[in-house]
Amino acid sequence: MPVVSHHRALILPLSPPTSPVGRRQGLESDVPSKLLLESSLMVPYELANGCTEKDCIITSDNAHLTNAIRKHFMLHFGHRDLHALLDEYHPHAVWVHQINDVRTSFHGHDPIRTAWQNFLQQHPTTNSTFELQEIHIFDRTAKVTWSARTPTHTFSANCDVFQFDANGKIAKQVLHCQMERLETPWYVSDE
Repeated sequence: MPVVSHHRALILPLSPPTSPVGRRQGLESDVPSKLLLESSLMVPYELANGCTEKDCIITSDNAHLTNAIRKHFMLHFGHRDLHALLDEYHPHAVWVHQINDVRTSFHGHDPIRTAWQNFLQQHPTTNSTFELQEIHIFDRTAKVTWSARTPTHTFSANCDVFQFDANGKIAKQVLHCQMERLETPWYVSDE
């Protein structure tokens, strides 16, 4: 039975794993209170890096992979830790980017390292935000939606799909990303 998380609480749904579970608003009221459990399976993260998972919806059949995904985005990406990011990948992993309409594939650690270096350059640690929106994990496959903005770009309608090997390493990742360049940095135009 999958686990659903909303605002750091775990919910064991009454519906089968193939049916849609959870909604952004009013999730707790849709599930009997006896099934609402405090989250002892969720590893808390210090989010002082422009990242948030405050309203993230999680459906998962694997608590370990759920925390691995959260660590990938909140800690490793959030703190721009290239070494930790690369350590998550199988040595022969494949990372496919589809940014706007440009599709590129990277095979193995060295090309993936170069791709991450380029991607992280577009996400400076200051004046950037990142919101983890949804995580859905079933049978070692994860679908993650997120949004972000940096001083020069907005990233909307983004989705990563991960396939994990039996050891929990990323074997394949497909990134679909919509990136738009800003004429004026968002932190200037919002003031």
